[in-house]
Amino acid sequence: MIDITSIKNVLNIGGIHTKILAITEMLEGYLPPMSPEQFYSTILKMPEHQDILVAVDRTTSNIVGICTVHLEQTIYHKRCIISELYIIEAARGKGTGARLLHAAHLFGKTNGCVRSRAVIGRKVSHQILEEYDEFYSRMQYRTVAKASVSEIRTSSTSHTHTPALY
Repeated sequence: MIDITSIKNVLNIGGIHTKILAITEMLEGYLPPMSPEQFYSTILKMPEHQDILVAVDRTTSNIVGICTVHLEQTIYHKRCIISELYIIEAARGKGTGARLLHAAHLFGKTNGCVRSRAVIGRKVSHQILEEYDEFYSRMQYRTVAKASVSEIRTSSTSHTHTPALY
């Protein structure tokens, strides 16, 4: 059984720092240098308009998915930005991504958002980009932009998907 919750609710799980960094390494392709103290400090200082949602396997306490979400005020409305959504390979195809995305939408709606935008901006293979497009299309998102993004670390492709939350 998989539980979806805020990362703040799982800080008491033994070794959570290591488990989150392991999934971050899978997501980003590198392991950020971060001590447990830095990790906990960062999470505890996270502003109210931001959250990291995690999918936790109840039987093993392993993190099988992660979704980073924050709120953004535009001239017209408030929207929910999903900047990361990653499910470990063994947990894919079981609805975990859909449940994390639903939890992100709920976070947005609870905070007055009327739209949601998912931005995929990391260096991934063409096959993975197709998987993202297929997933977000099933979730009622539409691709509104594909643009090159330059970063200090690497270049990547950004996909922006936007559905209404109302």
